Amino acid sequence: MVKNKLFLLRHLPTSYNTEKVIIGQLDIPITDLQKIEFGGLSKVKSLVIFASPLQRCKQTVETLQKSISHIQTEIIYVDELIERNFGVYQGKSKHLFGDDPNFLDGKIRIEVTPEGGESLVEFQNRVALAANQILEALKHNHVLVVSHLHTLKMLTLLLKNMQIEPNWYGFNYENGKIVEVSINKKIDLHLHSNVSDGKLRPASVVKQAHEYNIDIIALTDHDDVNGIAEAWETCKKYGMKLVPAMELSCASKGDIEGFPDDLSIHILGYNIDYKNPKLVDLLTKHRQRRVKKTKDIVDSLKKFGYNLKYSTIKIQAERQMRVADIINHLKSHFPKDENYDACVKYLKDDVFYDLLDYDFSVQEAISIIKDFGGQVVLAHPLLLYRDYQLELLNKDVFNILIDYLCGLGLDGIEVNYLAFDFAQKEYLKNIATERNLIATIGSDFHGWKNRVSMIGEECENEEELFGRVIV
Repeated sequence: MVKNKLFLLRHLPTSYNTEKVIIGQLDIPITDLQKIEFGGLSKVKSLVIFASPLQRCKQTVETLQKSISHIQTEIIYVDELIERNFGVYQGKSKHLFGDDPNFLDGKIRIEVTPEGGESLVEFQNRVALAANQILEALKHNHVLVVSHLHTLKMLTLLLKNMQIEPNWYGFNYENGKIVEVSINKKIDLHLHSNVSDGKLRPASVVKQAHEYNIDIIALTDHDDVNGIAEAWETCKKYGMKLVPAMELSCASKGDIEGFPDDLSIHILGYNIDYKNPKLVDLLTKHRQRRVKKTKDIVDSLKKFGYNLKYSTIKIQAERQMRVADIINHLKSHFPKDENYDACVKYLKDDVFYDLLDYDFSVQEAISIIKDFGGQVVLAHPLLLYRDYQLELLNKDVFNILIDYLCGLGLDGIEVNYLAFDFAQKEYLKNIATERNLIATIGSDFHGWKNRVSMIGEECENEEELFGRVIV
């Protein structure tokens, strides 16, 4: 993880910028001594400045130095940071090329090699040499790069390890404005779509993650992998990485001594073989069995005088009906009925456990994930569900659960979870370290009510996470 800060500055404007003339490698001076927008640069104490040797960048550096005399600076001019050579187009107005197929919205297409200019590969390889120098400097100092539009865009994509083609046109750098850029990967490995109990389609989940500037995500729908293909295609469009995953709902079923039987345990499986027809069939049959059982429960309420239809009961979690949904339906429609209290007692005392028994056992869930090539991670470790109600585990009960899971081959725990405070994250981080578990990052985004935020956190244990989960 890179802890020093990286700042990028596109040179101050020239007359060619104002007149919409293609500059390229022409050595044009600045004409506008506008005030540079500093952003977070004013807070650093020392700085290495890498700059293009073309005079418009040198003049920008000179102007900047007058305003940051309190910052200790080292200036390095790097030939590899000059602008791309646009060949025959240099010095000509963009307005002349409105119908030119080599242009898109007045800009030269990135894949085009201008006559007499640099190819995309040549330009990329050149800027990559500068990127290596900058990465080395970032190990010891904050860095500011003063360069040109195309060079800064190429540098950003190289440092972030992003694909060029789908991302090139998605961002811009303004003249004279310092921008802080993070090259650490932003990650959220716990997202839900409407394939299970989320609000948005998988493609829309990915789009929202892209808007949060998240680089790597996992779609973790409950007991279902049917949204991964759509998410994958959308990730490719935005140059993002997707970890194929799922979240299995489990019950202890009396297997964990000292652990409550009425809590649902959620197990995340990462890097599963989601295309495997055996896995798809297993999950499909599991969901079908649970729906059939739920319909049987609804039908059993006839003995209390309630002739309900499964399709008319509002499911809070969209796809998977729970006992609380049936109780809420009765409360809304028959609150004063003489059989109401007896029916609710039946649902809470008998049916609740019957339905919970249709979840996977913890051992089954871990075996499924392992059998299909995945890593096993405990979701929101301190918070487990009793139907729709979240329960905060005390540390003694939590340790009972962790001991049991580690005995079955647990690989990690979700340390950086959106609902956890700093103390809880630190506690879980220590548990992960002590037990050699992966510490993962996840928001549990659903798109509903209080679960509409994504994390997009930079990863502190990047090497470990990339080696063991993000592959």
